Amino acid sequence: MATKPTLADARWATDESNNTAPSGGQRDTGWTANQVAVSDYFNVLGLEAYRWFTYLDDGYLTGRFGLASQISPSAIGGTVADYAPTDVATAFLVKLDLSSDTILNSLAGGATGRMVVLMNVDATHSLTIAHETGGTAANRFNCGGYDLILDAQGSAGLFTYDDTSDRWRLLSHTGRLNKPQTIIIPGFDGSNGPLGTWAGYESSDVHAIVHGDADTSTWRMALHLPVGARVQTITARVFGHTTKTLTMQTWAAVDGAAAAQGGSDTSATSAAYDTLSVTPDFVVATGGHYYVVFTPTAVSAAVRVHKLEVTIDFPAG
Repeated sequence: MATKPTLADARWATDESNNTAPSGGQRDTGWTANQVAVSDYFNVLGLEAYRWFTYLDDGYLTGRFGLASQISPSAIGGTVADYAPTDVATAFLVKLDLSSDTILNSLAGGATGRMVVLMNVDATHSLTIAHETGGTAANRFNCGGYDLILDAQGSAGLFTYDDTSDRWRLLSHTGRLNKPQTIIIPGFDGSNGPLGTWAGYESSDVHAIVHGDADTSTWRMALHLPVGARVQTITARVFGHTTKTLTMQTWAAVDGAAAAQGGSDTSATSAAYDTLSVTPDFVVATGGHYYVVFTPTAVSAAVRVHKLEVTIDFPAG
């Protein structure tokens, strides 16, 4: 690599005593053939060149190149659209403090080629960067199809502004994309046990277990969930001419007291087939067993759960 020139060698006319800028027309046409260059004009050009050399030598570029600029706005919370803190249009790093778990739908200050890092510096709360949702369309984020979750204590995402799609596009991140997994559980009934095989529906984080409870006509499907998992939806396709109830609960132990997580759904129709759905939308704070509970109001060998689908967003790692 070539040796870097000495900046002082480029210094010229810095006292500005003999500097006179040429007229606008002269700036456009330059010197003509055989014209004697005016010394003051030459001094102006030399000084401007030196100023640029100094600017580049500082190693600190402002504006769209301002990779060293950062801001730390006041804490935000809830759902925020068209976020426009002071100096966001020139900041490269935005350190975000949160007053609660926060959803950021859109960010002002987009310009061609701009890059910005959004960092969650809060000690407790999570920041969700919403994919293509809310606020002014030209201020929205495109995270490749999924929301980006930036966990507390320094998780960050790097975005660039694309003027073709008018979106902040995700380039890289240290968070996690919200890619929920839907686990499909084979059908089961109270007398015959599981229908089909359970192979392929178990992993180190998800254990599908069926409990037949002959005394109460209640069947429980247990999920062993890790801390940080978010149970989003539970859907059951059930058969039987009776009222049916689907709930999401947690047990302190297999036979311990139950606590509801996100309510229940009940079908009071007499239709042979019903689809029940529960939206717990809760985050597991303590890893352990959580149960999907199906209860018919009348004991019947014909009451069956044909399919159970559980959608879960697992934590990174």
